[in-house]
Amino acid sequence: MKTLNVILRVLTVLAVCFALAGCLRSSDSNDDDLVEEDSSEEVGGDDVADSGDTGDSSGDGGGGGTASGAPAAPVVTPAYDDWTLTFTWPAVADADFYQVFEDPDGVSGFTQIGSDLTTNEYTNNISLTERNGARYVVAACNSEGCTDSSEVTVDSLDSGITPIVVSGDPAPGIGSGAVFSGEVGTQLRFDVNQADDATLPSSDATYNGFFNVLIDNTGQIIFGGILNQQSGSVTDQVDGLNNEVLLRSNAGTTSVIAREGDPARNGTEFPTLDAGNIYFTENIQGNRLFSSLSSDGNGAITFKPGSNTDAFKVADDSFYPAGSAFWTITGLGQKAQSLKAGETLLPGNLEAKNFGFLEFDSNQAEQLVIGLSLQNADGTALSGSTDSGIYVRNADGSYREVVREAGGSARDFIDDLNSARPKLTDNGEVFYFAPRAVSGAANRGIYTDSLGNGDFTRISRSEQTLLLDDGSLFEVTGFIGGANSFDVGADDSVAFLVNSGTLDQEDALLVWTNDGTSATTEVFFQEGDPVRGLPDASGVELAVSLGSNTTRLAFSRQSWAAFRASDEADINNRKSLLLASSPSGYTRVIAREGQQFAVDGVNYGVVTEILDFKMAAPAEMIVSLRFDEDGISGLQPDGSFVGPDGKNGLFRVVLCSPSEPC
Repeated sequence: MKTLNVILRVLTVLAVCFALAGCLRSSDSNDDDLVEEDSSEEVGGDDVADSGDTGDSSGDGGGGGTASGAPAAPVVTPAYDDWTLTFTWPAVADADFYQVFEDPDGVSGFTQIGSDLTTNEYTNNISLTERNGARYVVAACNSEGCTDSSEVTVDSLDSGITPIVVSGDPAPGIGSGAVFSGEVGTQLRFDVNQADDATLPSSDATYNGFFNVLIDNTGQIIFGGILNQQSGSVTDQVDGLNNEVLLRSNAGTTSVIAREGDPARNGTEFPTLDAGNIYFTENIQGNRLFSSLSSDGNGAITFKPGSNTDAFKVADDSFYPAGSAFWTITGLGQKAQSLKAGETLLPGNLEAKNFGFLEFDSNQAEQLVIGLSLQNADGTALSGSTDSGIYVRNADGSYREVVREAGGSARDFIDDLNSARPKLTDNGEVFYFAPRAVSGAANRGIYTDSLGNGDFTRISRSEQTLLLDDGSLFEVTGFIGGANSFDVGADDSVAFLVNSGTLDQEDALLVWTNDGTSATTEVFFQEGDPVRGLPDASGVELAVSLGSNTTRLAFSRQSWAAFRASDEADINNRKSLLLASSPSGYTRVIAREGQQFAVDGVNYGVVTEILDFKMAAPAEMIVSLRFDEDGISGLQPDGSFVGPDGKNGLFRVVLCSPSEPC
């Protein structure tokens, strides 16, 4: 332990140091090293931990000055692995303990992190995207004083994160004046008065927002959007039309796939099942035209217009009755109506009456899965207990019935499959979240046809106890996020977020796996499990309020799970988290609200909102974030509201690296 005299001396030095901008040391020029030792001189020749009587300002790499009788300076070796930063050093003669100091951003000054150490190692468990430009010092101490090491800097991190498009970036393919804007949500702005933008409206307009962003396995980003008045008008109208567009971003170039409007407004024509070419025009405000996107991974895009999207114009300017329909754009650019209520024939001499309003899905084999209500081919109604089902459309246009509604009589009481949310694996297996014809908390379940022992197998339902693969029991009381609580991974697995009903169990992320003959369920992540990138004393809460349509979970083909949670360190000011769990069993923070976010030396500001995320490939994801440059936004202590003044954008996160092999 330090004597009182030493403590007073340290406090005196620290006061001087903070007056000199926190004991700042001169910065090394950046290089490509992940971490490096900094042999630069200390400010005023003082140590971080203790100035001593003979401060060393020679910059000889031997650390700080050594007080009379104090230990020598430690020689620190940093290592970066699995998103953790570890410092080790050989034992120092006469040292009784060690202290680790951090300057988190290179300007704030040094503060001790952790407690005094008697070992020769310290692991910094904090998200390294928050520590670009950070500096560290290890001090060796005894009763006579402390001597600090040379600085270790953290710079130019290979965090696996790269920006795709950020506020202010140009948007190739949209128009020569287009940039990515940060005013509201995720926006692209058009300067439509450019000479080469003749296909856009003649008045100034703004492309407002990525909605229904879809990332397929080839890395393409597909999204829809609207052209708004640049004047700030809340209406969607631009020159009398909404001007919705469907866009594709590939290898840094964004291009228009399809556009609402008649031929004179550069609208895109779509052949129908029963008529010639038509155009989508004058969509009702608030009902997205290019929404509920799905991609088969081979370039084909399927979408279902909103329920009130009923203004379709034939090439001769007459109007075409739309009805409920799906539309497909192939990888070769061919556009057509692909399914239509009252005309699409299904097995059993049935027709589609209406299509479900929840998500549908496609796969690499160009199959499509959809929930729908049914009628007889002559238009007459079916029995009320069997009038919905889930069907797969194959690449050749044929259909397979996955499951039919059972009402309240049998088969786990599955009900109203028109509103089920189905997912499709690459080999055609179907998983779906469906209502049950029962009242109370047990009215939801997740099912599949992948075991091949009938038209459905129950994976889990609310108010059910599961037998886990380790022999323990897990009581599922509900699904966190409802229909957004699950996603499929490889051809034989599905992940889902659940509430636990027992006092000794926490909420969890479970994974169900089919080995071909039977199935097992395991806990992939549970509240209380360690998380890399959180402060050591912090935990996470899975059942956080995020809104009914917020993405909760994404599961990759290589069994990486990305999911939303909140940091429970401050229960009065919870911060939303985006986490990723690896198949090898560890979980780390990808982004955190309130986090200073920096990539490759570029500081984007403080994360104010995690907008969305998708799995882009087996071990990659796309994240949409909003930032605030000064970190001051939202409801303030005086009751005022301060809006964000920063940027927003899309980032690609590579989840595997040499230090984090999949």
